Amino acid sequence: MTPVGVLEDTPWKVHHALGQFIHQLSQKNITVRLVGGAVREALLNRFDPNCDLDLAVDATPGEIIAICLELGVQVIPSGLIYGTVTCIIDNKSYEITSLRQDISTDGRKAVVRYTKNWKEDANRRDLTINALYADWDGTYYDPTGMGYEDLNNNYLRFIGDPLARIKEDFLRIVRFFRFMGLFKKPNCDKQAYDECIRMAKHLKTVSLERKWSELQKTFKSYYPINAIESLISSNIMSEVCRINWSLNKLERSLPWVQNYLHDIFYGIAGGVNQFTMDRNICIPISLQKRLEDVLKIEFHPPLNKRDLYLAGRSVYKDVYIKHVIVTEMFSKEALETCKQELAYIDSVEIAKFPVSGTDLQELGFTPGPLMGHILKKTEEWWVENDFIPDFKACLHHIQKLHLITLKDKI
Repeated sequence: MTPVGVLEDTPWKVHHALGQFIHQLSQKNITVRLVGGAVREALLNRFDPNCDLDLAVDATPGEIIAICLELGVQVIPSGLIYGTVTCIIDNKSYEITSLRQDISTDGRKAVVRYTKNWKEDANRRDLTINALYADWDGTYYDPTGMGYEDLNNNYLRFIGDPLARIKEDFLRIVRFFRFMGLFKKPNCDKQAYDECIRMAKHLKTVSLERKWSELQKTFKSYYPINAIESLISSNIMSEVCRINWSLNKLERSLPWVQNYLHDIFYGIAGGVNQFTMDRNICIPISLQKRLEDVLKIEFHPPLNKRDLYLAGRSVYKDVYIKHVIVTEMFSKEALETCKQELAYIDSVEIAKFPVSGTDLQELGFTPGPLMGHILKKTEEWWVENDFIPDFKACLHHIQKLHLITLKDKI
């Protein structure tokens, strides 16, 4: 395979132990190359040292496992059906996948055959820009002959027939749109775009977990608004995450997420217009519940101690952040104000309801629904009175409330 060029800088060399392992494999006539995202980002001069390094090798999984055992390297057969093993080197995990061809697929799973041909391995991948390989020394290769040029032209193109690539794995539809967030001004192959839209109905066969994984990566793109806007305008987002989104809110909130918050939750909270909890959308239930809690409260400056008490500090901070990111353009000044306000929320002492269930039991109440009801109503009264009533005043109110409750039961 003829190289295209050599990187001036090889940023992945900070992974010293991995480099030594690759050298040990080369001494056994086995070639290991980086592939996909790490190579792509290095060529774009924005490599993240903490990113995952995907590796391709011209040996079978069995051969790699045997060598790892010989070298004392911990190895896990994490994706053996697809030719992938995970090596633990210097307490870091690296996925190493054998060169392969996908013999047959059903849109979710593939039957594979191992090969030593790098071009054959490249041809089974999704996009040309994801089929770029590099040696440890920075020599890089483009087996499809189009990936390097497409990367420089901000161009998205499937390898081979778009429909065939999509049918092999319908999640590739989402990936195609997700990679629009890779470029400031993306371009794409029209046939590929049209086939993605035509086949989007098949995304219902893709697991919620895989959709969620892609959605997270979409929000973490360099230019996420490009990807999300394309997903929404093409109606594909409804097959990925059925939520009523606002592009205007997203345009305001995403710079906050990218530059300060670094949490997809705020991207969702900032970009949603309406939301109802639904187990059939890809957002995990725990995040849906968090989102529901935040959307219940509308933040109105200044800090509202009543809402702080009822929501709790964590939810109230989320409510405040949501308010800021959809109403304020990101700037150094806005960021500093936000940090100061969050610090203030952290410092405010939250009032403590002076009466407990134990207190009521000492007054002769029997634990149960009635006692819980009276305690709740008293707490609501205490909150409405700005947390001013003390223990004795609350007990007096409970006595009055108890008489009313008993009278209602007569």
